[in-house]
Amino acid sequence: MGNPAIKARYTDDASVAQKPTRLRVQQYELLFELTAQLLVTQSLDERLSLAHDTIAENLGYQQAAIALIDSRGKSLHIRQAIGFADNVAVERIEMPLDSAEPWVEVTHSGRPTWILANGDQSAAAFLHRLQCKTDMLALPLFGGHASPKTLKGEFP
Repeated sequence: MGNPAIKARYTDDASVAQKPTRLRVQQYELLFELTAQLLVTQSLDERLSLAHDTIAENLGYQQAAIALIDSRGKSLHIRQAIGFADNVAVERIEMPLDSAEPWVEVTHSGRPTWILANGDQSAAAFLHRLQCKTDMLALPLFGGHASPKTLKGEFP
């Protein structure tokens, strides 16, 4: 699985001294290319599979979950999860969109954040709910979410 064109660009060897900086640059380039591919992919299922494959295979994460904003714009719902002890249970998780928790705030700010396993009680409880024993990266794929108050017109 995964996109061979993307994978081929990010598997070349770099000198030991260049690896940390080069890795960060490659990760950002990879996410930029992923976002571009997501924008031209037609079906939601294809987009979710492309994102999961890229995250798991190219960034090296063994677990990934994608949460989408529900149609009413009131909550985040985990739509697809891979690599968890119980993917189906993780896919049932909904989070209120007006929460100030970092894993929800990433949707508003458009900036990635780490959820630390040894962080505060709220982070520990969230990771326990996911049955995740490691730190987790919360990553927005398309940037910030516009406030419902600023939206005009009808949206399905």
